[in-house]
Amino acid sequence: VMATYPAIDGVPTHASTKLLTHILRERLGFQGLVLSEGGGIGTLVYERVAASQKEAGQLALRAGVDVGISYEPGYMKDLRESVEEGKASLADIDRAVARILRQKLRLGLFDRPYVDPDRAVRVVHSPAHRELALRAAREGIVLLRNEGNLLPLSKDLKSVAVVGPLADDKRNQLGDYVSRKVLQDVITVLAGVRAKLPGAKVSYVQGCDVLDPEPDQIAAARAAAAAAEVAIVVLGERHMGQPRATDGEGHDVASLDLTGRQEELLKAVAATGKPTVLVLINGRPLSIRWAAERVPAIVEAWLPGERGGEAIADVLFGDYNPSGRLSITVPRHSGQLPAYYNYMPSKLGRRYADMPATPLYEFGYGLSYTQFEYSNLKIAPETAGTHGTVEVSLDVANVGGRAGAEVVQLYINDEVSSVTRPVKELKGFAKVFLQPGERKMVRFHLTPEELAAYDEHMVRRVETGAFRVMIGSSSEQIRLQGRFEVR
Repeated sequence: VMATYPAIDGVPTHASTKLLTHILRERLGFQGLVLSEGGGIGTLVYERVAASQKEAGQLALRAGVDVGISYEPGYMKDLRESVEEGKASLADIDRAVARILRQKLRLGLFDRPYVDPDRAVRVVHSPAHRELALRAAREGIVLLRNEGNLLPLSKDLKSVAVVGPLADDKRNQLGDYVSRKVLQDVITVLAGVRAKLPGAKVSYVQGCDVLDPEPDQIAAARAAAAAAEVAIVVLGERHMGQPRATDGEGHDVASLDLTGRQEELLKAVAATGKPTVLVLINGRPLSIRWAAERVPAIVEAWLPGERGGEAIADVLFGDYNPSGRLSITVPRHSGQLPAYYNYMPSKLGRRYADMPATPLYEFGYGLSYTQFEYSNLKIAPETAGTHGTVEVSLDVANVGGRAGAEVVQLYINDEVSSVTRPVKELKGFAKVFLQPGERKMVRFHLTPEELAAYDEHMVRRVETGAFRVMIGSSSEQIRLQGRFEVR
């Protein structure tokens, strides 16, 4: 377990005996190691609960931090002095060392202290790993908008303009905390598009920077788009480890809008009248209100990894039918934050005077190149005991013209309960692959664990009463509904 930076009830976690010893070890029974955050012990000085690095080390040791993961004086030379001065207990050090040695023994590190270099070469970044990277990137892509069925694009295109600061940025696709040694194997969006269209003219213009005003190539990007049949614009965020990062640990933003001149670039390209596809590479939801109304196709790729450009091109040109669904809520405006689907009901409801209260894209949302039909909802038994299990089944059919996968989502609502519960709670989902015209039955089982909630006495239990079942393709697009009773 790693201790975190923030203070709880005024006590920083790295100095909290209550959290790290009384709750974590004594109440929860944790027997492993407690690690500091990077530089976490020293933060006790900045939070003004320790007068020096030496005192910070004393507090952390006493609280139950076993390992300092950074080279901090409070857990190095200062700790020896603290023991000699009687301000740190040798018994506390012995306790931490014993936990470290016990963990090493469990992992077999006394018998095999070093990695097998030959095995590392065979396994790390192996063909199987690269295939998994491609699969993860494909399945994580979410198609947000596809007006007029612009996507998938034809491979008969003769000219395509690829523009944007992230269209050919290998490092940025990988996100935070990654090895830079794999950059030579990263496939960017530009490379992925060119691989799909070997005989076409694929022009590239950066257009602008993610954050800075330079380079100013918006006019050149507009000209490239005007000369092409289709424009693909790749925008988003620049991640930690790169200059002027806008995303990643320690890189907050005041707004969820596209930073820098990115929206200006997008508007300039769209103004050419050429079919435009927006591809997003980002680590947080972005408020892309203008694009959601005016750009015909939007692909959310997140941080797609080393084969991300290939996966994005597979989706753009129809070699892979997108099946990703949003695991978060995308707000219209940062003023909606926090935005989540499982909000509590209230008399006043959820509304704003100056904009809709609904999200831009809801939790669970995502489009496909085919269509699915839901039918034949069955709930059995219709009356269950508090310790019983309820089976929910339905049929899903692919009524479109392409093979594809649908993510069937099951939500419930406890209609009347002793404590306020959310308007809906996700309790199950299933990804179902279907050929055109194929139909399959999907089954879910609602156990007492899925139905239970904490009451006012913090006891988790299943309450009697009516539960509503909602089956949908997202948290807002509910296709089938039913009810059952718990008695």
